[in-house]
Amino acid sequence: GYMGLEVVGRDNLPERQWNASIQAADYFRELAARFGYGWKPGQGVETNYRRDTFLGQERQAQFYVRDLLLCQLWRFPLCFVGGLVDAGNQYVASLWGNEGLCQRWPYLYPKKSYVAIATATKMLDMVVDGVKSLETGDDCVYAVSYPRRDGKVVTVFWTSYGTAEIEVKVKGEGEGMSLVSFYGQEVSPGVEVGVLNLTASGEPQYLVGGP
Repeated sequence: GYMGLEVVGRDNLPERQWNASIQAADYFRELAARFGYGWKPGQGVETNYRRDTFLGQERQAQFYVRDLLLCQLWRFPLCFVGGLVDAGNQYVASLWGNEGLCQRWPYLYPKKSYVAIATATKMLDMVVDGVKSLETGDDCVYAVSYPRRDGKVVTVFWTSYGTAEIEVKVKGEGEGMSLVSFYGQEVSPGVEVGVLNLTASGEPQYLVGGP
């Protein structure tokens, strides 16, 4: 079995641990162990409600993708981040009705979160067990390695706040590797022999091939 929350976390940092966040999975794991249950942490289908009217479209997109990355890191069987569209009636003005990846009916214009989640979904397609967090030397800088069923490894870099310059050890000049931006563009990283340089920020980046 699994344990999960129906939570409201409209504007809290995804990486922050408190009793109604994705990181509360740690509390669930300890609780199950304390009472001798074999349950694993999971997630409900109603969670987050990250309204772009509160956060703006860019930060909504950042938070949704980081939510998804954390769900995969915990290996939740369900990775839910938000509804597909905003509510098509006055409910859109409520504290819940504006968290969609697209705008309300009848427009359905995609928000930035739609593109960002589509990119994350493509990058993390067929993730298998073996996901692991890598040491960065800074508690606000994240590097997580996601192995995929196709044999490739996608390492994702991001920060909870601000920016950080990162050096990644690679073989040679990073042959066979690609760096994909938050919105899906393949970019050219600064590669020297044995080292790849990148600037991590609140917008996760995807290094395909693995460091």
